[in-house]
Amino acid sequence: VMDANEIESFLEDDPTGDFDNSGSGTREVFSSPPAKKQKTCSGKKPSTSPKPKTFQAIWLTESKFSGWLKRVADDPYSAYCSACNKKMKAGKSELEKHAEGKVHKNKVTEIGGIHNLANMLQGSKAAEAAAEAKKHADKVKTAEIQFASFFADNNVSFRTATELIGVQKKVINDSKIVQDMTLGPDKCNAIVRNVIAKVEVEELSEDLRQTWFSVMVDESTDQGGDKALIIVVKFLSPRAPMKHKTRVTVLELARLNSTDCSAEALWDAYDKVLQKHNIPHDNCIGLGTDGAAVMVGRNNSFWSGLKARCPWAILIPCTCHSSAKVSSLACARLPPNVEKHLRMLSTYLGGSPKRSAELRQFQEEYNEEMKKMLKPAATRWLVLHSCVERYLILREQKALQGFFELRCFEDPDKKDKEAHEILAEIKNPFTKAYMEFLSYVLNVMNEFNALFQSKSVLIHKIYERSHALMKTLCMNFIKEEYLDKLADINVSNPHHLVRETTCLVSYEREFPWSSLIFLTLSYLLQLSEDEVEYGPGCAEALRNITPTPDNPNTRQQLARDILAFKQRCLNFYTTAGREIQNRLPLKDEILRQAAFLDPAVFLKPRSEPGALKDINTLVMHYKEKLQLDANATVMEWGKVPHTVPNHMHAKLKDMSVEDAWDELRCMKTGDERPTFPNLVKLAEAVMVLPHSNADAERGISIVTDVRTKKRNRMGAACLNSICVVRTAFKSKGIDCVTFKVGPKHLAKHNKDMYKRE
Repeated sequence: VMDANEIESFLEDDPTGDFDNSGSGTREVFSSPPAKKQKTCSGKKPSTSPKPKTFQAIWLTESKFSGWLKRVADDPYSAYCSACNKKMKAGKSELEKHAEGKVHKNKVTEIGGIHNLANMLQGSKAAEAAAEAKKHADKVKTAEIQFASFFADNNVSFRTATELIGVQKKVINDSKIVQDMTLGPDKCNAIVRNVIAKVEVEELSEDLRQTWFSVMVDESTDQGGDKALIIVVKFLSPRAPMKHKTRVTVLELARLNSTDCSAEALWDAYDKVLQKHNIPHDNCIGLGTDGAAVMVGRNNSFWSGLKARCPWAILIPCTCHSSAKVSSLACARLPPNVEKHLRMLSTYLGGSPKRSAELRQFQEEYNEEMKKMLKPAATRWLVLHSCVERYLILREQKALQGFFELRCFEDPDKKDKEAHEILAEIKNPFTKAYMEFLSYVLNVMNEFNALFQSKSVLIHKIYERSHALMKTLCMNFIKEEYLDKLADINVSNPHHLVRETTCLVSYEREFPWSSLIFLTLSYLLQLSEDEVEYGPGCAEALRNITPTPDNPNTRQQLARDILAFKQRCLNFYTTAGREIQNRLPLKDEILRQAAFLDPAVFLKPRSEPGALKDINTLVMHYKEKLQLDANATVMEWGKVPHTVPNHMHAKLKDMSVEDAWDELRCMKTGDERPTFPNLVKLAEAVMVLPHSNADAERGISIVTDVRTKKRNRMGAACLNSICVVRTAFKSKGIDCVTFKVGPKHLAKHNKDMYKRE
């Protein structure tokens, strides 16, 4: 069918057409009267055959010719029927007659069906093209999200995104996906905030609405001077592939007003976060935090707010903070010059590249191992023991003393006071004795601390390991008959101490230092060295101390010094013992019964010595909250050892706590009902209780790691998103490479992702 413009164009191209240029109407050539017949020169009559009719473009607009009538390009006197594939004269009457033919009508009907099929095929191709375009767009989005996860997971500045993508496009120029990627700083930020982190928080919130969780909180101050409350949750994941496995991740980094960090402000910040994500307070069953008064005070603290809302919740002060505080307070009973010497030495050597290089020259000259001195740090729980160990290694080298002797020799006027003071301490034999003592005793404390920094389920180990730490420490100075009563005795009472320590305490109380005579000291020091344990290195260091020069006065002074040394070590022991009693759960019945999680404990027959007889206190504490059948739970606990097949005992004992209880969860009775339904429900709740606040500290470390001096203008929302993404990846055991972009991520990758809350 031709429209008016096509007809006009056709007329311009065909000047022989039968249209009257003088008017708007059209007429046929033979509509005028025929001319008179004339004879030819030969006398014959002219031909009477009519003049051939030319094809008219206007016919193409008529419905009866539509769809099949075609013009013959090289013959203006003919027409073509595309339906019949037939050429005919271009007379209108002939065409109308042809159109009425039966064969022609059948052909036109067939062509109509073919046209409809062609339209369908064309539509299908368009749909396929659209699907391919969407598929390609999703691939580009996936690539952009995957790249954004790399920046969040590896602490790389978003400003490098443009250049990185540019380099990729240049190198990988045969990939349409790479060529179509666009990822600048703003887009990378938006993807991390409103795509990756948002999906993680939505899934996390959904999980916390349907399962029990414990919360760990701590305050932090970042490089920009902003304060925040980091909220970390621990829960049993209800979704694959981490189903029935504990996950620990950051829920949110809640901003705080730096002028108001009271307990009420902390609780309000926490409460708003749970309300924002529609997470019920009722699902919280435990709190892990440090020992700050604003956190764990009896009245007007974060814990008091949580306890009022969740009466069933359990407070578990951080075992790592507690043991570190024990070590710190005990070390304070030793002479201050001991730790001061470590700090001074590390600062003197580490603060000057020239001095460090000179020390290395001495080490090379003596062919000794090149070691640097470590510096103690109050915020690092385990570093003091490492500093002491490194000091003892360096002290045994000739290089260290030779270096300081040369420095002091070249400074006769003693302008370098630090060098002279350090050399004096190095030559002091009691300095080595103190370091050996610290090396011996801090090792025990650090092993305990390091254990509970683990991410594994260790709630069932707190009670046992706290008693083991107390016993290991007290066996050095407490009489053996009292070692099984350490939670109740006064460790400072001389009646409980071994013979040598009793003498030392009695002496300190009854005699001034000036009144002690050498014979009494000699008697005291001749007591059995096996009765008080200071460590083998310390004992050897004391034995190697000799009076210089050797005369009665120097021997008497040495005896006083050794007695004072032992008294200070005793003070260390008694202080550590008292602080362990005050800070670690030596009498917590719930934590004692939490040991039922351990496969070795729940498989041990209840009649055997040392077996956990019952878990009644734990059951009654959570009875209402978990909707437990108390009698059935206790019955299930009692029958575990003889219900679990013997061939599974060894297998279960080698498993982790989560895997072992997963096996018990799958055990069925003869009628396909769970064998231990109540006991498993209790175990699932106890497993999510925190054993320390180390995960909150790790979250704060991410803040320190991300918001540096060069990135101190990073927004709070972006910083929060990075913390959420990194901890979520860690808890799932994935990274930016194994992270999979899903439909939820693609759905959020749109123009709305640039919006800021």
